Amino acid sequence: MPPVAESPIAAIFDLDHTLVAGSTGTLVLRYMRETGILEQYLERRGIARAAVATLLYKSGAWDATRIMQTTAKLVRGIPVATMWQMVDHWFDDQVRHKLAPGALERLDWHVGQGHVPIICTASSQFSALPVAQHLGIPHAVFSEWEDDGHVMTGGERLPIAYGAGKIYWLRRLAAQLGLRLADSYFYSDDLSDMPLLQVVRHPAVVNPSKGLHAAATRHGWPVLTWY
Repeated sequence: MPPVAESPIAAIFDLDHTLVAGSTGTLVLRYMRETGILEQYLERRGIARAAVATLLYKSGAWDATRIMQTTAKLVRGIPVATMWQMVDHWFDDQVRHKLAPGALERLDWHVGQGHVPIICTASSQFSALPVAQHLGIPHAVFSEWEDDGHVMTGGERLPIAYGAGKIYWLRRLAAQLGLRLADSYFYSDDLSDMPLLQVVRHPAVVNPSKGLHAAATRHGWPVLTWY
């Protein structure tokens, strides 16, 4: 049977705790620490500052943009080629077996419907693009860690793909591809994605946080368990 013709409807998947049963950002930094890549380029006090920043974010003292800018600084000076070589090994070692079975089934269904799959995540390109390539997802929106063509600069493209920032970047992508976000699907686990969940026609929450589960109940959104 020939494939269904592509439609202007997107199937948008959050990455962490949605497509992947875990946090890719945590996994990639852990892998860099375990393999010595972080220590090779970063002084120990830099790692300590990042740990303190994480605590400040969890306490509510820092917002998402500030913590993610701090995280991006961890890779400053690392050659871009080294990052991608590391990511290839990291994906096989820590991520491939964490892909959520329910997500893979749903992705197959959307592809069969002719929908355009998109990963949309606050994590960096080093988390999003390996998963997208492995799953054959043609488009990804992410919080981009910047480089100068040779090494990582420690900068972060703004706005980050978090909260309303996801809508900003998705609208730019939708305009390029001729997609109708208002008729699309979005799957997420976290309350920070409420702005985008309220934009699409078909929102669904996946293994949701307590706050998002309560919001889904109020709105009558499907609550899915994918892993």
